[in-house]
Amino acid sequence: MSEMHASLAAHRGDASRKAPGAALDIYAALERQSLGRPLSDLELAFADALEDIYASGAHDFDVVARQLTERGVRAPKSREAVWSSALLGTELSAINASLDETYAAGGRGA
Repeated sequence: MSEMHASLAAHRGDASRKAPGAALDIYAALERQSLGRPLSDLELAFADALEDIYASGAHDFDVVARQLTERGVRAPKSREAVWSSALLGTELSAINASLDETYAAGGRGA
């Protein structure tokens, strides 16, 4: 689990996603303060998969899309299971727009 996801889990109080030995401090709590809303389970799974795929050295959207399909990751917005580079761009844009909209409506983070 990445430090980002561990701090988000700790901030949300989700012990099942918290890395062993990870401590919540003021900086970790502030790291995601402007998120606007908590991420859904599908968004978290998508984020985890993207982080792993990018860490493996893949950066081309076609390669990333193929690996998302191979891993069985569901698209958070469309719920599609077969990824393409176009779907990857659409999903990233939709999530970003949703987070922006929530942030704008609330004026503060999650």
